[in-house]
Amino acid sequence: MATSISSTPDKQKSKRNRLKKREIIFEWEGLDRAGRPASGRIIDLSASSARFRLRQMGFAPRKIHKRPLFTRLMEAISSPIKSKDVTQFCRQIASMASAGLPIAQALDIVAQDRSNPSLADMCTTLRTEVESGNTLANALDQFPRYFDSLFVNLVAAGEQSGTLDRVLRDLAQLLEKTQQMRAKVRGAMIYPVMVILVAVILVIVMMTFVIPKFQEMYSGYNAALPALTQVVINMSNFTREHFLWILGIPIILYVLFSFARRRSSRFHFFIDRITLKIPVLGSILVNSTIARFAHTLSTMFTAGVPIVEVLNTVASVTTNDVYRTAIEKMSQETADGDPLQESMLRKQIFPHMAVQMIGIGEQTGSLDDMASRIADFYSEEVDTAVNNLSNMVEPLLMIVIGGIVGVLLVAMYLPIFQMANIVE
Repeated sequence: MATSISSTPDKQKSKRNRLKKREIIFEWEGLDRAGRPASGRIIDLSASSARFRLRQMGFAPRKIHKRPLFTRLMEAISSPIKSKDVTQFCRQIASMASAGLPIAQALDIVAQDRSNPSLADMCTTLRTEVESGNTLANALDQFPRYFDSLFVNLVAAGEQSGTLDRVLRDLAQLLEKTQQMRAKVRGAMIYPVMVILVAVILVIVMMTFVIPKFQEMYSGYNAALPALTQVVINMSNFTREHFLWILGIPIILYVLFSFARRRSSRFHFFIDRITLKIPVLGSILVNSTIARFAHTLSTMFTAGVPIVEVLNTVASVTTNDVYRTAIEKMSQETADGDPLQESMLRKQIFPHMAVQMIGIGEQTGSLDDMASRIADFYSEEVDTAVNNLSNMVEPLLMIVIGGIVGVLLVAMYLPIFQMANIVE
């Protein structure tokens, strides 16, 4: 028998957060209530505290020691919990809950699958927390890396309304759609960056290794070199002499940019606002943000979560500062009694069609259905925009790269052409 136990039975979230930073993973061996051998893992503040808690749970621990850091690191690297694992977790728990199985038993069944030890360990800890009297939402809240506030709030709503199985199925669909959306946006951004990076590397290689060979060949050339050839040779000399600076400055700028973006909320907001105005790419980011906003709104509203709480949760999981700030203000205005449509309209960052459909949903009492329609529409818009971007960027980048390489080659062969003309 194996188990994993957490030392945070207190349901108050603030207390758990204070203890989280000091918790240690221990491994233990001993006997259970029936006198059978038992072992497992326990999360606690000290070995003595872990031993005391094990006794409270009915175990008789004989050995207890810290779990080796190297073991934890290797398991995390070899079997990390990915988004698709969380989605599968939702579907499995939802299926068993709809079949009438208690949540603790469902978690235990999922924990038996050792194909992903990290996920199995997490499910074992969740099971123990539920058996100790915690709600599933409180147990999930101890793993913020995998379950954000949106996930926890939806599970809490499902537990309160008795519709946990349906909420988990909706969450699985929401996670899948979110993953697909992120993959498409990431693909749209990564492809041009990778092509440009390859082009830059190609130019640096030519400037560093190819052009100097031509320079040596022309060193005994009596006539003046063509202007284009001389410019390329000067650029090659500059690249070789200042190679470390050319390589280091972009890295330094990137580090400074990342530091400023993390530390300065104003700078973060400014960058997010500028990003939304980039041609084509900005449109993709706007549409994907609206799609995720609508997906989340529909899922939470269907689960019976009040609109103000829905907006607070949506704001907390929105990555773009422009929209996050707007949604936070919408939550305040809606709490004061303003219709959601009017609040969205005042922000002037939501598409007109989305605002109108939200208004229709409010008037007809079908806000969840209208939000779902908005999400589907803007998801399709993202698909179309990503495809158009790929079709447009690919030939354009090929032309640019071909042009750069062509200019460099022509510049290097111009003196040869001149000599051929002189000979003629």
